[in-house]
Amino acid sequence: MKALVTGDRGFIGRHFVNFLKAKDWEVYGLDIANGADEDCIPFFVEDTDEQYDLVVHCAYEVGGRKHIDDTNMALATNVLLDAAMFRWALNGGAKAVIYYSSSAAYPIHLQQRWCTTCPGEGHPPRRLSEEDIDFSALAQPDADYGWAKLTGERIARRAQALGLRVHILRPFSGYGSDQSDDYPFPSIVKRAMRNELEVWGPPGQTRDWIHIDDVIRGSWAIYQQNVQEPVNLCTGVGTEMGDLIQAARNIYQRLTGETGEVGEVTYIHDAPTGVYYRVGDPSKLRQYYVPKISILQGIQLALEDYLGR
Repeated sequence: MKALVTGDRGFIGRHFVNFLKAKDWEVYGLDIANGADEDCIPFFVEDTDEQYDLVVHCAYEVGGRKHIDDTNMALATNVLLDAAMFRWALNGGAKAVIYYSSSAAYPIHLQQRWCTTCPGEGHPPRRLSEEDIDFSALAQPDADYGWAKLTGERIARRAQALGLRVHILRPFSGYGSDQSDDYPFPSIVKRAMRNELEVWGPPGQTRDWIHIDDVIRGSWAIYQQNVQEPVNLCTGVGTEMGDLIQAARNIYQRLTGETGEVGEVTYIHDAPTGVYYRVGDPSKLRQYYVPKISILQGIQLALEDYLGR
């Protein structure tokens, strides 16, 4: 079996490459690390007689929260990447595609401290289900990155209608020890190691953390069982940012034998933060795969890596 992984130098991409190679797949990679025009785009616009059994599409211009909020042309780059890949796949390049959308595609009004669904009514934030994205009445997603993912999903559904096997996955806060420090989890855990208990944003900011191993295994389960509708990759468990860094400090002390009371968390209100509450409903995912690694286990795994154990 032969696979193409776009974004193979990125976080999800390189883990998927290793996963497939362990299954004796023949794996090829593309990445936009040196610019989309130098790798992915030329590959997808050139005629080819090659056909891949599976394309895992991870290539995107993305970074941490600061990059998402900055003014840039990432939206154009990312829509171009998706459009080129799906046109190439439909022209015979691939038998199946795993398309990574994002939890950023969900309406931001459902993820605030108090979300309003219709005039005069509101409710506290809740877990986001796949049906909360309604293409007949789209609501504002999270920044241009969310708009790019919604557009990519729309393209993916058109490709499905034209006969391509496509699996649309919406990861929530994927994490792991080898993730870039531009992302919250590794930077928070490393600050906890230094006893610098600072997090970006206000108290109460909550995320659904899913370990990269569960992202990959969950994706594989969806592919193997040929699930055609979008599926959240999430745990359904929300962890507040301050609780995360305090837990990391506690586990670090236990692993190293350091003593002392864990201090109070400092919240940096003027830093880029994103939405207030982003937790997914895992009901659909659990029909096919149940995440195995809790956030506390994930913190310990990361700390053991950072400590060289």
